[in-house]
Amino acid sequence: MDQGNHRPRFSYPLLTCVLLIAAMLMTPALTGCGAITKYKRDKQLQAVAKDWNKTIRASQVMPVYPPTEDLQPGDMFIVTSTLEEQHDAWKKKGYLPLDYHLARIQPEGYADFYQKSFLKGKDKDQVTLPNDWQKPGADELAWGEAPMAYFPSYSFTASSSIGANTAFPVSSVPVGLSLLNSGSATVTVQIDDARTLGVDIVSLYKDVQEWVGKNENLFSPYAQPNPDIEPNYLRVVSRVYLAKGMNIGIQNTSTSSGSGSVGASKPVDLLLDTPTGDNADKQTSIDNYNAALEKLNTSLNQAVAAPGKAADALLPGGTVKVVSASSGSISLNETFDRPVIIGYLAFDMAIGPHGELGPPVPTLAVADRKAKPLVAAGGDVELQRFALLPAAYATIKKKADEGDRVSAELRAQLNGFAQNAIDEIGFEPEDPGDPFEQFTVFCQTINAEGTPRDSATIHRTNKLLSENRSLLRRALLFAAGI
Repeated sequence: MDQGNHRPRFSYPLLTCVLLIAAMLMTPALTGCGAITKYKRDKQLQAVAKDWNKTIRASQVMPVYPPTEDLQPGDMFIVTSTLEEQHDAWKKKGYLPLDYHLARIQPEGYADFYQKSFLKGKDKDQVTLPNDWQKPGADELAWGEAPMAYFPSYSFTASSSIGANTAFPVSSVPVGLSLLNSGSATVTVQIDDARTLGVDIVSLYKDVQEWVGKNENLFSPYAQPNPDIEPNYLRVVSRVYLAKGMNIGIQNTSTSSGSGSVGASKPVDLLLDTPTGDNADKQTSIDNYNAALEKLNTSLNQAVAAPGKAADALLPGGTVKVVSASSGSISLNETFDRPVIIGYLAFDMAIGPHGELGPPVPTLAVADRKAKPLVAAGGDVELQRFALLPAAYATIKKKADEGDRVSAELRAQLNGFAQNAIDEIGFEPEDPGDPFEQFTVFCQTINAEGTPRDSATIHRTNKLLSENRSLLRRALLFAAGI
């Protein structure tokens, strides 16, 4: 739009403009939904939601729909859908639901991850993320210290014929279409002032393993002992992306008004009546335009925020501002009261037959059919982990013999576990020594390369090791002085 000498004149009373805006935002009749079937409406709602998700996916980020404040690195979700079902949902909706929120852990690696960049010069023991960035001091903006992120602009075709654009999770799109009274338009979205928070997968994976070791009973319902049935998965969020606002540009592409009475003026027509005549006062036109635009924005936000109206379906806590307008296009800026999360990165891990977790695989690669989470390599994963315990037990035994009370208690617990395992598996120890030492020899024997495999014995042994993983991990950490 020309910003110079041809600024349009505000020539109609502002009250008329505001009343027409409110009517278009709040009156279902103007959306034409009475003549449209529910099926068509649902299809268009899905299409608009998918367009939004494409905006996020274009930057190789998993979309969050609808946007929310309540998601952060360390959030863990159980995924019971098969890979094929996930692929279908990803293709149809453009996002994967996060509906089975198992737990939230606090990543321990934030301080080290950002120590030499965004937390440089700060005492890492005094840093608590995301809280310190989410709720900074009184003179600082929320998330103002977080790393910035940039998303490309994205364009799509929108229609207001059945009000479907309320599925787009920002107020600006349906508001802009209503202001233009447009049946169809091209919408360009630019995410404004995006921020990000993340942590490295190595440290987060360790945090997850530690949490799982302390909460093994929570995983037993999701373990799938039958190898012919696809396992369940644990999805862990490692990074989130936030937006403070949106810049929206809407270009009318319809040949006539999308709804309402034939020949009815659009709100932007009322606001932006072009002056005629050679003697028009150009400066007065500009001043009138700016004053009218300011009053329009005030009234517009009051209409959008009115309770019990169509605005209830829009994302709350935002302010919509008309930046510029003409008879065929409009630009708006929407600022959220607090930044909202629009996307994330995560990794998936298959849950093994005894609750063990497989290696992490990027969720985006899973959704795009480029990777598949696998159960931990081999059926003897617990036996492989057990290989480190003989040396640890030797350290614990030595300290116990020297009179260390904690070591003596841990030694008794390990021997109690080992004796129960020997009795349950039913083998005859060949070597003298503590029950735990006898059991370690047995585990090393059945896991040795070239040893004939007894799958039933291996299965029972793995199960016992998995069920007592917390005790065994505590022994390893204690022996290492951790």
